[in-house]
Amino acid sequence: MAPFSPLKWLDELLNPLNKRMTRDMEEMRRHLDPWKEKLVPLTPKEWELLSSFQFSQDGRKRRKRMPESGIFGTIYQEPVAAWTYKRYPGKGDPAILVARTHRQEYLYKITGANVELGIGPYLVGVLFPDGRLISSRKKELLARIGPTNGNFLPIRVYDREVGAIALPGESEAPFPRAFAFLVEMNDKEQELFLALALFELVRQKIS
Repeated sequence: MAPFSPLKWLDELLNPLNKRMTRDMEEMRRHLDPWKEKLVPLTPKEWELLSSFQFSQDGRKRRKRMPESGIFGTIYQEPVAAWTYKRYPGKGDPAILVARTHRQEYLYKITGANVELGIGPYLVGVLFPDGRLISSRKKELLARIGPTNGNFLPIRVYDREVGAIALPGESEAPFPRAFAFLVEMNDKEQELFLALALFELVRQKIS
């Protein structure tokens, strides 16, 4: 049993939505857990194969009031990243998003215009409306998404442009590529890049 936390108890008492969002996020994580072994691992050199086309997780239509969900796959229709998203009524359109690849899990809590980001078991930082990802502990700039450059949305990590998301356009390809201009990244850069990229790809689908 987890130790009693007065601050957590008080927060849940004053903000019942937070308690509900925490409970729902755990359920959504369990929903995606079986996909860990089904998703195809991609090396960074293969990321350009990822498509922005969305596949259904089970081939059935979403039931009313159930979270939205989907799969991003390669241009060869191999499943690479699974996600599930739930929006709540209320001011600021609060929502939660859980996404996972074969290697990692990404958690997003949307409250108003800001997005709290967790990677694995760690709270990484807050994504602000202007695209800046600021770390939770040192308040430093970790990454930035945007601004739009033509048909692409650049992503910078540690003040270095590491790649871009191809924006929805008039591509005739049945499975358009999601990324472009990728450069070599270390493990930490890869995780931050994917965290922002997956959030933006899902955002495009649910908008």
